[in-house]
Amino acid sequence: MEKENQRVKLTKRIFKNTLIELLKEKAIYNIKVKELCDKAELNRTTFYKYYENIYDVLADIEYEVLKDSEQCISEIEDITETQIKNALYKQLCNIQRNKDVYYLLLVNSADSEFYGKLMKTTIDLLKKNIEQANIDLAENYEFIFSYIITGTIDIIKKWLYEKGSLNANQITNLIYDLADRILGTTQN
Repeated sequence: MEKENQRVKLTKRIFKNTLIELLKEKAIYNIKVKELCDKAELNRTTFYKYYENIYDVLADIEYEVLKDSEQCISEIEDITETQIKNALYKQLCNIQRNKDVYYLLLVNSADSEFYGKLMKTTIDLLKKNIEQANIDLAENYEFIFSYIITGTIDIIKKWLYEKGSLNANQITNLIYDLADRILGTTQN
């Protein structure tokens, strides 16, 4: 796929940002292409040049969020406290910078399937990292990871809902400590 030029990136960014604004007011199934284009101050021909429908714009937003998450997890080279906390902190800072998007996807459920996509992506990447580190996975590891990730996402949702009452470093330590306790008890 050829690289998008700056104008294409900017145009798509305008559509995505406008959709995020509209999703604060109404559900995605109530948003029409004409309404999105009017608010974005772009014409429908431009919209259809890049997208088939509103859900394609949402999918583009979700793709970026999942890629960001994958990037943070893939930066974990060694399964050490420092590496894990650094990756988690970076991800939380990204969430904080893009809180409107994460709020809509995690709290307001702009797409009810996004949560499952995020869970699967995270579990698959964690499993890969742990296998590469030659760490024996506990029996039923997928259930354990699912439990930890679900709890982590709920902590993030609460953090977003409360408008970041704790800072990213405090949330990083909280999530890490809870996960460490859970994994520590499963190895006994």
